[in-house]
Amino acid sequence: MAVAIPYFRDLFSSRKPLCQSLFPFFGKHSVFAKKGDTVYNRDVRKEIFEINEYYHVSNKSAGREILFVDTKDFARFLYLILHLQSSKNFPHIARAIPFFEKHGVFNTDEFLTKEIIQTRVVELSAFVIMPDHFHLVLKEVKKGGISSYMQRLQNAYAKYWNAKYKKSGHLFRGPFRSLWVNQKTELPHLSAHLHKNPKDVRGFAEKELSYPWSSYIDYVGKNRFGRLLSHEIITEEFSGAKEYKKFVEEGKMRERAFILGKHTDL
Repeated sequence: MAVAIPYFRDLFSSRKPLCQSLFPFFGKHSVFAKKGDTVYNRDVRKEIFEINEYYHVSNKSAGREILFVDTKDFARFLYLILHLQSSKNFPHIARAIPFFEKHGVFNTDEFLTKEIIQTRVVELSAFVIMPDHFHLVLKEVKKGGISSYMQRLQNAYAKYWNAKYKKSGHLFRGPFRSLWVNQKTELPHLSAHLHKNPKDVRGFAEKELSYPWSSYIDYVGKNRFGRLLSHEIITEEFSGAKEYKKFVEEGKMRERAFILGKHTDL
C-alpha cells in the first residue's frame, strides 16, 4: 500500500494537501491515507509501491526553468525513461541522440533490449514529455523499482542539463509525485489524458498525434521502441488503433473527467 498524503476536498476548501493543514498535529509522515491518494514525495520520503501495480508519476521544473529546450534535450530524456527501466548503466548515451534525431528511433539492438527486459525494475506503459514537465505511467516490477528508477532518471538528466546550460542547484521541484492507478477503470482514461497534453504546445493543438515526445504515436502506429514500451495493458482493451484513437479524441468525457479529477494535482 502506498504511503500517501491525501486531499480531503470535503473538509478543506483550500485544496491544500492534508499534510499542510494538519502538519502541527500529525507531522510529515502521516499515514491517514489509502491506496489511490496522491504521494507527495517532498514530505514523504519512503513511499511503498506495490509490485505489479500501476502508478501515474510526474514532475515539473523548479521555478520557471524549461526542462527541455531543444530536440537533444527531449531525445536524451526519452532515452533515459526507456533504458533506465533496467538497473544497468548506459555510458554511451550521447551516441544515441544523433541517431534518434536522424531516424526517429534509437539504435538499441535486440541483445541490449532483451537484457533491459530481463533486468527491469519498472515497466513503462505511457509517457508524455512537455517543455516544463513530464508524465509517466509505470508498473512496479521489483520492490523499490519506481523510487530507484526516478532517482536515477532525474539525477542523470539534471547532471546533463546543469552541465549543458552552466547552471547549478535543483532542476526539478522535488523528487516526484505519484498516484496509484486502477488498471481496469483508470488506465485507458489516464493514457488518453496524457496523450492529449500536447494540445497546449504551440503548433500541436488538434495535432497531438504528430507530437514526437509522447507515446500516442506508438499506440496508434508502429511502436518505435518495441518491448521497451509496454502499452498492451491499455491497447488490448480496444479492437485496434482506430478505436483507441477515437477514444482519445472523443472519449467518455464525463467519466474521464471524474476519474482524472484526482490526477490533475500531479
